[in-house]
Amino acid sequence: MQPVILSQMHSDFDVKMSWDMNTIDGNTVIDGVIQNIRYAMMENIEIWVALLDSNGKTVKRAVDLVMPLRLDMNEVATFRVIFPLVVPHGAKLLFSYKYDGSDGGDCIKWRQSFESYAP
Repeated sequence: MQPVILSQMHSDFDVKMSWDMNTIDGNTVIDGVIQNIRYAMMENIEIWVALLDSNGKTVKRAVDLVMPLRLDMNEVATFRVIFPLVVPHGAKLLFSYKYDGSDGGDCIKWRQSFESYAP
């Protein structure tokens, strides 16, 4: 199954992600999808998003634990990260994701991050 294409996207060697950001009742809500494109199986996926100030310091962080707990090769799951504030247009965001990956042998614990900007 191919992931839904949303307004923001990121692709790496292990996952494809896309997401939309909306303001709802004074909160910034990031709704997205993540697709496993590397391992036979990923488990315990966490997606963290940090709002950074102009000096690169963390202002606020939020997390979502992706369900289902197991994501097989090419499977897609949704995530939702909620900030209890309005993220301004152009603000720098640091996305981090971590998981346990396996191709049938030993488990690999992996963490990756990338920067994006609020639309």
